[in-house]
Amino acid sequence: MFNPSEKTLPPPPTSFGSPPPPTSFGVPPPTSFSAPPTSFGTQPPPPTMNNGYSNMTNNMSNMNLGGSSSAVPQMGYSNQNRRESLNTSVGKPAPKINPNQMPSPAALDNRTIVRYTTVCDGNPPPVATSQWIANDNGNCNPRFVRLTNYSIAPTADAFASTAIPFAAVIQPLAELQVGENQVLTVNHKDGPLRCHMCGTYINPFVRWVKGGKAYSCKVCENVNDIPTEYFAPLDGYGKRTDLHLRPELSKGTYEFVAMEDSESKKPKSPLFLFALDVSFSSVSSGMLHAAINSISTILNASIMKPSIRVGFITYDTTIHFYNLHKSLQQPQMMVIPDLNDIFLPIAQEVAFVKYSENKELVDALLQKLPTMFQNTKITEAAVGAAILAAEQALKSNGGKVLIFQSCIPTIGPGGLKKRNDQKLLGTEKEKSLYNPQDPYYVSLAKQCCASSVSVDLFLFPNSSYIDVTTLGYVCNLTGGQIYLYQNFVYQRDLARVYQDLTRNLQREFGFDAVMRVRTSSGFAPSSFFGGFDLVNGDEMKFAGIDSDKSVVVQFKYDGKVEDKSEPFIQVAMLYTNSEGERRIRMHNICLQCNTAAANYFRGTDCDAILNVLSRITLNEAPSANLSAMRKSLIEKLVAILASYRKLCASTSNMGQLVLPESLKTLPVHIMSLIKSVALRGGDVNIDERSFLHHLFKSILSPTLSSALIYPRLYALHNIPQDCGDLDEFGYSKMPPMTQLSVDALTPDGAYLLEDGLHNFLWLGPALSSTWISDVLGVDSNWDQLDTNSVTIGSFDTEVSKKINNILSTIRKQRIYFPPIQIVKARTAQEQPFLSLLHEDKGNFSLFDVQGGSGTNYTDFLVQIHRQIQQKLNE
Repeated sequence: MFNPSEKTLPPPPTSFGSPPPPTSFGVPPPTSFSAPPTSFGTQPPPPTMNNGYSNMTNNMSNMNLGGSSSAVPQMGYSNQNRRESLNTSVGKPAPKINPNQMPSPAALDNRTIVRYTTVCDGNPPPVATSQWIANDNGNCNPRFVRLTNYSIAPTADAFASTAIPFAAVIQPLAELQVGENQVLTVNHKDGPLRCHMCGTYINPFVRWVKGGKAYSCKVCENVNDIPTEYFAPLDGYGKRTDLHLRPELSKGTYEFVAMEDSESKKPKSPLFLFALDVSFSSVSSGMLHAAINSISTILNASIMKPSIRVGFITYDTTIHFYNLHKSLQQPQMMVIPDLNDIFLPIAQEVAFVKYSENKELVDALLQKLPTMFQNTKITEAAVGAAILAAEQALKSNGGKVLIFQSCIPTIGPGGLKKRNDQKLLGTEKEKSLYNPQDPYYVSLAKQCCASSVSVDLFLFPNSSYIDVTTLGYVCNLTGGQIYLYQNFVYQRDLARVYQDLTRNLQREFGFDAVMRVRTSSGFAPSSFFGGFDLVNGDEMKFAGIDSDKSVVVQFKYDGKVEDKSEPFIQVAMLYTNSEGERRIRMHNICLQCNTAAANYFRGTDCDAILNVLSRITLNEAPSANLSAMRKSLIEKLVAILASYRKLCASTSNMGQLVLPESLKTLPVHIMSLIKSVALRGGDVNIDERSFLHHLFKSILSPTLSSALIYPRLYALHNIPQDCGDLDEFGYSKMPPMTQLSVDALTPDGAYLLEDGLHNFLWLGPALSSTWISDVLGVDSNWDQLDTNSVTIGSFDTEVSKKINNILSTIRKQRIYFPPIQIVKARTAQEQPFLSLLHEDKGNFSLFDVQGGSGTNYTDFLVQIHRQIQQKLNE
């Protein structure tokens, strides 16, 4: 028992690193995380198919790619073409290739907002990384479901000949853009209408029969009678006259209120438990202060749903619960001394409270915690026992636990050893690093999932190994998320912790969820990837799921799909929302089926294919070595492009590389993925690689995965006049993207590189001192500038305002708050920035797993072209 301290905690800094005036708990920054658009281009018009041939843009079909490029310097600022002449396969010199003519995501128009109406026409939706607003016209918004193909073949053999994976990327609670159809709720007093035969829910694609008194199921074609009160007459086209009054008959996405017979337990509002490591490293690093500062500010700002109850535990070599009952004058600490005998020492009703009703007690606890443990000498923190204690506290209700951990756990259940042996990288034994080292966390994850307890990990390893693979397994299975703060510095990273935690607590969250995918005849779900536990063979059970999480469902043919039909997919998820209400979220989508191979390729979605290929590949990390995974990705790419050449462009000159219009950027994306920390060879941080594996396997949507794989590069020294100003929704029009190459950099330039996890500001040696003063707020030239002591500030200059608006827009579109690192050209700081310029050579050859010279974009296309020719000649 203790008395609250009068000392208040300083608030977190604002979005761009400058702390506001100290106030009690601070005022949260104005940054909003409402559903933003992604603003990196518009969807090009559907390609014109000419006798089965794709009209290649960027003159790619006229490029002879038979030889290899000569060596290219790694750094330079001239406009000289870095891609040298290529020789054809017969040794004849080919014309130089202009890098600006090669397919690149940077060529996308990121200024025009596309108005897209969801239709069943066999064409893909707008590019995931473009800016668009969807109108739900029966097919669900592609923010919820993206398919690798919107036009499929009637038979398994015909579709297999394309080598394209058939899958859906599903983000069931995705945030919507302002101006899009919001999800409507339907409440039928006797429960939603379902097919009596297969259980499919009623949807816009059912066929009405018997004059509107019954409908034929889109999945199994069973005829189902409807209640008398649900009847409405049909018009001359066989459509109900009340169609647009009923979301379940006119929209691709809607929600049903779940009836009691659909409930696995009585619905309750979720409980959120904050679990804080209070060991020596937590206190000395500033982690404990950063976590408490951020939690305090968020609670005082009423960011969370008012129905949510919160609780707190702290832990080191013991576990500490806190009684927060409003009848108390001060919080009470209850200690569990035995880490091998975890139990709940107090009732759930007093461990979890609504902040609005218990503000004084919660504030007193948060203000006192830093001083309670400021002189601790305990160096261990038993996170395995802490997660088990959290599960015990939450299991009767469900919810989430947010763990703040500063060191690898070495004691208690789940005690771990450091195994970050860099000598294992590149060897057959490396895959062991991506398997949990202690089965305790595997069983703990299953236990949490069964109890509907989602686990989020905020990790602060401070240059030491923390074993993200093992600890993160609990997040992977329970629908949680990992936050990794390498080399944490309190003053620099406090804003990052605050913003990450704000988005986590502010976004839509559901728990105790079960999702199932149903399909019409001819194909069915076969493989599942994501943060869930698979039960009964085809049901995905989520302990928790939020608006940022997505899953992949892969399909296989189990029969024949009728030609010229509209194959159908329905996603149904039963879950409890943040208000404690039981809901069934529905997503419906129809495809096209035909026999023309050209239509299969025209109907492909490059972003969805990239997302699916990356997830399938990285799910093999625990059992396959990285070189085999890289080789597998290249083989899959070659198979797709060779199939297109064989099926749709067989009469083209074999010396030409011909790419389908819809997949023209797939090669550069695959190359970039292979060059990323997730897959590349060489010396990498093992925890960072495991963190990226977690992102790809359990979280990333096509929009976010595409940006992480191919980072965005923007010139900030010459921002166009129409860019950088905020619109009525608080978003900035982005400047044009630049190719990921050093040859795109100019010595007088300033460039922003972002991939969703990092923001690098690169400064050229001839950058004007005026720009430095206007943006960084210091009177200095480039030579004298100390990048460690400056950051992007908010100043009353036009360029400063534009850059801050651009940064704010980027941050709204990402699930993590990217810090800004300023780097000067031709310095040691520059290397992390250069490593993300994937179109240039690196220090790793993509086609020689033993090492050797690097591979640039031209080299990659040459090698891909050779492998396509070899495959066609087999």
